[in-house]
Amino acid sequence: MEKFDIDDIYAALSVKARAQEDMLDIEDIAAISEYEDASDEDVSQLLTLLSNDGTDFFTSFRPIDKDSIKRLSKEIRECSEEESKADVSSVKMYLQDISKLPVLDCDQEKEIIYRMLEGSENAAEELIEGSMYLPVMFALKYMGRGILFLDLVQEGNMALMSAASEITEPGRSFAAFCAFRLQRLMSKMTGSENSPALKLPRAIAEDLAGLMEEEKKLPKELDEKEKIRQLSAALKISEDKTSELLEKEKELLEGYSPESEEEYKTAEQSLPQNDAETQLSKQVGNMLTALPEDEARVISLRFGIGGSNALTPEQTAEKLGISLQQVTELEQQALRHLGG
Repeated sequence: MEKFDIDDIYAALSVKARAQEDMLDIEDIAAISEYEDASDEDVSQLLTLLSNDGTDFFTSFRPIDKDSIKRLSKEIRECSEEESKADVSSVKMYLQDISKLPVLDCDQEKEIIYRMLEGSENAAEELIEGSMYLPVMFALKYMGRGILFLDLVQEGNMALMSAASEITEPGRSFAAFCAFRLQRLMSKMTGSENSPALKLPRAIAEDLAGLMEEEKKLPKELDEKEKIRQLSAALKISEDKTSELLEKEKELLEGYSPESEEEYKTAEQSLPQNDAETQLSKQVGNMLTALPEDEARVISLRFGIGGSNALTPEQTAEKLGISLQQVTELEQQALRHLGG
């Protein structure tokens, strides 16, 4: 296991936040839990540094509604043989209760924490209730690994309350800090291992920051070769070095891996190419009404349903204004639902 280096992690996350309008997903902090030597104090310090830079946090977790309760309950039952019918019934009831609670955005969270520190009696309860989606979010990631879903959630809720009781100063993101604790807790409970957060040496971070600034000045219609040539000239570095930086940028911003690239190529090869496949896409279009709206939009764009050209995952993410990871997750969920 690699050693945790706060300077390198901070450098990587700073570049990523800069490219995303000073925003990071709480999953970026959760991933740090896989460094065994990363402590609560390390993460608190990191979050303070990011906060001082003006970085805020968001989550891609979707609000729980009636349709998602039904779907999640089915997935929990299918993913875990240990979950009995009684357990799944309890899960439904719990998710229904959670769906009635507010979900805090970063500004609401900050305001509540300020009131907590000023002595408000109700603020801590508001913070916990507005964050109770977090244990559910992480428990869903660890389904089917030998621990009942509600047991994961219960332990997660205890961790949530413990984190709230330890707040002594404003500034750091409560949701991001809890994400770190919850992922560490549940990975230990289930004996799971995940890939640790990407570390990026500060020197490379500086090069990437310069590359991103120059990219903003280039016309979007440039092909890859011309883009590399112009960036190389602007940065006064070799074209090989420029290509390496572009690959590092892709890895940093899109969670790139050789496996995922192969999956995308396979998916692209399966897009409608002839009349028979076009007819199939129309049949699939008739099934889209059974999907949640966000899943239906992704499938429509990815497979060119409705007369439009099929888009790659990257093009779909840009079209919808969401991350590549969200596109991948929504597409996989939709295909599972369509497959029954």
